[in-house]
Amino acid sequence: MSLKSISLIACVPALAGLAFVNSAVSQDVDTTAPPAVAAPAAPAVTIDVLKARAGKWYLVDENGAPTNELVSEMRITAGGNAVLELLFPGTPNEMITVYYQDGNTLMLTHYCVANAHPQMICNSASTPERLVFDCNGGANILDANTGHMHSAVIEMGDADHMKTEWTFFAQGEKQHGATFDLVRVEDHKETK
Repeated sequence: MSLKSISLIACVPALAGLAFVNSAVSQDVDTTAPPAVAAPAAPAVTIDVLKARAGKWYLVDENGAPTNELVSEMRITAGGNAVLELLFPGTPNEMITVYYQDGNTLMLTHYCVANAHPQMICNSASTPERLVFDCNGGANILDANTGHMHSAVIEMGDADHMKTEWTFFAQGEKQHGATFDLVRVEDHKETK
């Protein structure tokens, strides 16, 4: 095979592509106008709801009084673009959840001691008083049998109270849940 033959063979696909592009452009299509895009709807819930929750959150006892068990520490990070939550900080079961806005959608990624990192999306039933997150895939979740946190609900009480509920899935179904009634207290004695 000669060098001219190889060059001709290499050019045939490129020429075919140009012919296709040329036929599309020669039709009555305005290729200079940007595509029409609908304005995004205003989000029902934004990251600001969680920014207002920055601080240390302690488990409450049966009377609603704070215990010494620090469950969550939330702080604003990344120039105000994310909220970082440390769950059970300083313990062997410490975990991280990062909340962030993706366009008009509030999302989270949870870094679990189960070594799964589910990404969850705040669903359309959410309100600023009640955030409902549903699993939308993630890392180290091979299939429905892989154990992972599958949903989370955060119910806002007054400025210093909230309730969180996490649901763990494995084998394609709910295995257990964990609910925490929390109070935000500054300068509180904590135990680990």
